[in-house]
Amino acid sequence: MKLGIKGTAYVVLVCAAMACVSHTRAADTTNYLGSLRGEISFRATNSPATNKTQKAQLAALKAAGNKLQKPAKTYSGQLGQLATAATILGTRFTNDTQLDTLENNSIASYSDAFAAQWDEAMTRIGTNRLQRGLSNQLVKAQAAYTNAVNNTNGVASQARALAQAFNKLRIPFAQVVRKYEMPGGGGGGGGGGPFQAPDSVELPDVIVMIETAPSPSETTTLFFHTMSDTRAPYKWYETHHPTELGTWTYQKLSDKTAVLNCTVSLVEDAGAISDPHTYSLTFTSATTGTFTGRNSLNENMTGTFSIQQE
Repeated sequence: MKLGIKGTAYVVLVCAAMACVSHTRAADTTNYLGSLRGEISFRATNSPATNKTQKAQLAALKAAGNKLQKPAKTYSGQLGQLATAATILGTRFTNDTQLDTLENNSIASYSDAFAAQWDEAMTRIGTNRLQRGLSNQLVKAQAAYTNAVNNTNGVASQARALAQAFNKLRIPFAQVVRKYEMPGGGGGGGGGGPFQAPDSVELPDVIVMIETAPSPSETTTLFFHTMSDTRAPYKWYETHHPTELGTWTYQKLSDKTAVLNCTVSLVEDAGAISDPHTYSLTFTSATTGTFTGRNSLNENMTGTFSIQQE
């Protein structure tokens, strides 16, 4: 399973959508430990305990069974139980093919559950652009999952590593489910389709706005930058016809609308004013749409915009 993040400027997704069911709940997860717990229970009930070795094995079976008797409510909690049980069993059962297989099957099932939860998040995000904080949380969850998959230190270590991956994914996954619908409007999200206007526009993005004008010679293009010449974070804009420079802020108004607030620093054209003004954005995708507003000459402007990278 190749995991990645789509719809952000920080990482690229190459990931197929799989399941559309939330895996944060523990319902339907008892089977992931059920087979192992059943085998332990059978052995604890039917194994002889006539010598020291057998008695020690029976004690280990009972201790491991007790750890698995009541499954935790979360995947990470269940993986912690699996890690403890595997450690206990490992002290008394070496090269036990049946127990090893059942433990590894449980790890594989939890790994599949993580991949399905991840795929649901990626499907919900679609082409939406994420805030850096949410994007970073997903990156950390992805890294934790990769570490778990590559872990070769035994079932207990793998289980703890996979539990850490679930813990790191829990909060950002809940945010994604709350914020974004499944394509077609299926469950969660704020409604209105599989994309939203971004919550913010940050470095290294640039908003390019092109006026709809009668002829190319009359077209005005506006550039809303997010970095200075030294590539430090700085939001400034520039345009010609009329010549205008200034700073700007972005404010999301709804799932599909936002506004650019412009503070004018320089105007050169006769009749231009330096009063603050705004441009209203209507998103038709996560990175494109139409705009309306007035320039420093108090002229109406309409056109299209796109969010690109500098």
